[in-house]
Amino acid sequence: MLSRPIILLIFCVLSICSFSQQQTNTSIVAEIKTQSFGEFIEAQATIKSKTEIITNVRYVLYVFREDKQEVVNRTEESDNIVIQPNEEVSVKTSIYNINETDKITLMLLLYDDNEKLIGRDRKVVLNNDEEEKRGAKLESSKSEDEIYSGRIRGILTEDTKTKPGRDFYIEFSSIYRLQQMNGVEVVKVYERFSFGRSTIMEVQVGNTVVHRFFTQPRRDFLLEQAKIAIVNVSRYFANVERNQSLIRKY
Repeated sequence: MLSRPIILLIFCVLSICSFSQQQTNTSIVAEIKTQSFGEFIEAQATIKSKTEIITNVRYVLYVFREDKQEVVNRTEESDNIVIQPNEEVSVKTSIYNINETDKITLMLLLYDDNEKLIGRDRKVVLNNDEEEKRGAKLESSKSEDEIYSGRIRGILTEDTKTKPGRDFYIEFSSIYRLQQMNGVEVVKVYERFSFGRSTIMEVQVGNTVVHRFFTQPRRDFLLEQAKIAIVNVSRYFANVERNQSLIRKY
């Protein structure tokens, strides 16, 4: 049985790691802005630099539309842009009619050249019912990640460059959906070029690479790699749950 000093040490380490993973919107800021114009609401996804250097940023913008039956339809768009020092750039502007009945939520994620999450924002721009459901006391007790996970659990993104890379993503995503994995962190399938004509596939959960391999065009090989990646992703989420249980307990 663990002694109390060791338990406290584990708690401190986990708390520090958790805090460091949440450091976003420091040098590059993601923000969803809204403005009303009579019967319309304008929603603008913006990226702002707070540094003195030119920065390469990849953004992913998600739009969630939820109807009265709580059926959610998600669309997304992604692109790479260059942000000048202290510049603010609008990457998407959308107009919504206030008479619409669907709940519309926008989420903007920003990544650096190493695919590390550096900025994020989420806002319900139309028919916000979240405050009523949570209650003021429950809302104040939630962490930032818990708030973000409300409608973004199970998100899977891809950045593939070749047909084998795309084929791997199809195999991986099929198993991921079939097993109804619903992790609170974004799972990314990323392909990058290596020496010669070969490429390397990486499966990342948050900022952690859980599986990496050199691509091959053989479908059976890609299927096998997809199965291994699913096991590693599942193991990662299981470890997160265990760590959170330890923190809650102590």
